[in-house]
Amino acid sequence: MKKFLSLVSIISVSWSINATTINASDLAASDTQIVAVDQVVPNYPNAQLLDKRSGNVTLAYDLNKQGEPINISVVENSGPKQFVHTSMKALKKSRFQPIQLDSETVAVQGLLLQYDYNFESDTDTSITDLIALSR
Repeated sequence: MKKFLSLVSIISVSWSINATTINASDLAASDTQIVAVDQVVPNYPNAQLLDKRSGNVTLAYDLNKQGEPINISVVENSGPKQFVHTSMKALKKSRFQPIQLDSETVAVQGLLLQYDYNFESDTDTSITDLIALSR
């Protein structure tokens, strides 16, 4: 039995630029990378693990000048609501390096992050095995 939780960063087009804010598409064009200082991985909810549920959650967010995710919202959810809760909680706790462009620290608007919750079972796993794995 395998449980996978993967993180996929997606940059999208969004708002316009001003002196202290850049949109995600302009950031991508500058070849500047978003670097995680503390990337919190969401917990796989126990109830969903026991039910062997999979799904993904895509969140839209902005980064402030300190590298903190703000304005987090759900763009898409293909799984249970618990996946949304754990994904939002993890992104709120994550921290990124402040973005520097032309020697200026800027905020970034219009970012997307997808959390994939994949449950695969190669063998017949008992409930006792699943409970032990979720601890």
